[in-house]
Amino acid sequence: MSRNGQGENFAMISSYDAQQSNLIAAFKAIKTFWREIKTSRGINRRMQFTEHFRNRQDAPLRFTQMAWATTRQFGCGVKSCNGNYVVVCRYSPRGNIVGQNIYNVGSTCSQCAGGCTNEGPHKGLCIV
Repeated sequence: MSRNGQGENFAMISSYDAQQSNLIAAFKAIKTFWREIKTSRGINRRMQFTEHFRNRQDAPLRFTQMAWATTRQFGCGVKSCNGNYVVVCRYSPRGNIVGQNIYNVGSTCSQCAGGCTNEGPHKGLCIV
């Protein structure tokens, strides 16, 4: 989904799963988006977002929106509603653009102008 140049994902998380917490609901929604890649047939070798990929029934579109290489801003909002949490996350600039790469293929940290993390759960990510 796209709005004013922003990409958007949403999820509904049960209050039970979120332990009555907005923060936990947001965290679980983000994990849900990220896990989509595990339940799909993956992405083509060139990591290019194609019309064929977009139209696949199992396309992990929420994953690709979140993993998009040129996205620089990210934020989520959470609202409790009838025993569930609705989580909406926005990305700017948006991803999922036909003909562009989802991310650039290469050695870890090879394109990180500001260096990259060397340890912990975020090891190998660029510092921006």
